[in-house]
Amino acid sequence: MKYLNKVRFLLLAGIVGAVAMTAFFLISTSRTEKKAPVSASAQKTDDTEVSIRNFNMEESENGKTSWKIKADHAEKMKEDGRIKLHNLELVLFTKEGKKVVVTGDEGLYDGEKKEMTVTRKGGEPTRVLFDNGYLLTTTTLHWTDADKVARTD
Repeated sequence: MKYLNKVRFLLLAGIVGAVAMTAFFLISTSRTEKKAPVSASAQKTDDTEVSIRNFNMEESENGKTSWKIKADHAEKMKEDGRIKLHNLELVLFTKEGKKVVVTGDEGLYDGEKKEMTVTRKGGEPTRVLFDNGYLLTTTTLHWTDADKVARTD
């Protein structure tokens, strides 16, 4: 009888352990962030810490995406950690889920301040396209995440 109780106890302990491990695995994998694959470029300069092609970055608040940045090329600067972006698209999302798409030739993102400047480089102007179809063009756009404000020169 004692042998049978011992076997039951070990079987129950094994089942409880398996359930606990499965729950831990499911919880830990559901909290991971999505990160886009990047490929490092060999065209680093002396001022550049890292150079990345096909750059993607996004920020979420309360499970909803606040903004996304895509660029053909990005360089993180050694001096101040800011990120220079080339041929970029910045997508801003409102609390209501609407989006504003900003495109430009060049940009500068300050991760500490969460500020972005988008400019043109002699070609097409910086474009700001709203969900309702309205289009704003400008030479330079400054965006600050803290107050959710975009300003033009």
